[in-house]
Amino acid sequence: VDGLLADGHPPALLETQRLVERDGPVDLADPIARVDELHNAAESTVRPMIVERSMTDGWLSNTYLVAAAPGGDAFVVDAGGPMDPLFAKADEHDLTVTHVLLTHHHGDHVAALGEVLERWPDAEVLIHAGEREHVLGATGDLEPDAEIELAGLTVRTLHTPGHTNGMLSLL
Repeated sequence: VDGLLADGHPPALLETQRLVERDGPVDLADPIARVDELHNAAESTVRPMIVERSMTDGWLSNTYLVAAAPGGDAFVVDAGGPMDPLFAKADEHDLTVTHVLLTHHHGDHVAALGEVLERWPDAEVLIHAGEREHVLGATGDLEPDAEIELAGLTVRTLHTPGHTNGMLSLL
């Protein structure tokens, strides 16, 4: 953020994001991810699903609660928090988190992992093998360039080193 904003504060970026999200979802065609028009149900390649987001303003880091449908399993992507809004959404949708997928080990992505595990103590915490030693509470490896089935959805992992050696992106 410091390199992007003269004063090191994110409000201008956050306001832009709020303006876009205020009007609802934005459709973008992405042939690499095999996504066409998200809201054209007759031709869409995107299955309906629950994606709830919480963001720590000071970090501009996102944490996601993801599930195929209400009343079942879910997973969390990163655990930077704040978690209370996602806990409320999990209750609202009657979801049980079975996995936490971490994109990398930096604090802004794992700071609230303890809270997640307090709420869902049986959740598996997966991260790239090269990052696992840096995260207390990690229980397994998230293999790069793989597809895993979680919460009724298929998640594809892409190894995208640069920010960290074991950085993963998730589709």
